[in-house]
Amino acid sequence: CQLGRQTCRPRVPSIRPFSARPRTSTCSVVYIGDLAGLHFIRADSDGLHIGPLTTHSELATSALVWERAPILARAAAQIAGPAVRNLATVGGNVARGYALSRSR
Repeated sequence: CQLGRQTCRPRVPSIRPFSARPRTSTCSVVYIGDLAGLHFIRADSDGLHIGPLTTHSELATSALVWERAPILARAAAQIAGPAVRNLATVGGNVARGYALSRSR
């Protein structure tokens, strides 16, 4: 299915990628932007906790992130351009599974 300019991936990868049968996929969209419980940056004795709706701009400008994880703050400041940093979220990158954001 199509979501604007993005194409949804099949939920289950094809076992036989060269099969003559057409691949089917389902696509669901659930808006989570209003869930305040997922938008946070906080620290406690366990470490730094970052909610999935936190944007890269918020990571790059957070005093708490600069204090506890300056390398993360520097990296977040260098992701794409300002327009993308203001919209892209930590959870979005994890869920989408971008190849460049994976460690090897």
